[in-house]
Amino acid sequence: MELTLSTHLLVYGELEDASLQAVAAAGYRRLEAWLAEPHLPWRREQGPEGLRRRFGDHGLEAGTVHLPFYPSVPELVDQGRRWSVIDPDPELRRQSLEGAERGLQAAAALGAPGAGLPHGWEGARGAGAPGADARPGRGPRGACRPPRPAAPAAPCSTSAGRATAGTATPAPTPAKP
Repeated sequence: MELTLSTHLLVYGELEDASLQAVAAAGYRRLEAWLAEPHLPWRREQGPEGLRRRFGDHGLEAGTVHLPFYPSVPELVDQGRRWSVIDPDPELRRQSLEGAERGLQAAAALGAPGAGLPHGWEGARGAGAPGADARPGRGPRGACRPPRPAAPAAPCSTSAGRATAGTATPAPTPAKP
């Protein structure tokens, strides 16, 4: 099995060549390209093609792409904007699906053979709407979530059946009387 390194480790700033060089020097060949601006400027003209060239300059390639589930890091952090393909609001769901579609186009331009998309946010009701849950640990819904304290770590699997880094949260055990 070949491991990839997620560029999410560096999501709060634009991915720099020095970081790509360090990743390659650590022995990685493939990246999970986290589509989040300003980290990866994938929506700019020549964005994905330019990123693909930059990755290649360091002997790297996009092994997978993490599709966007927020418009950009600043919009998520400063405005609470997020995308959720399971949002109960049809307009917000449409925006989310459009973002995923643009992300799939970027994945193809990056040459990535696979992509993943968290399907939504717990408590999603749109950008900053009442009831949206932005508490730590209450992020994207899906099979992989941070473990509760004392929960054993277990690998998560993708829809493609490959293991990815992460943990699965087991169902709560009912208290014994």
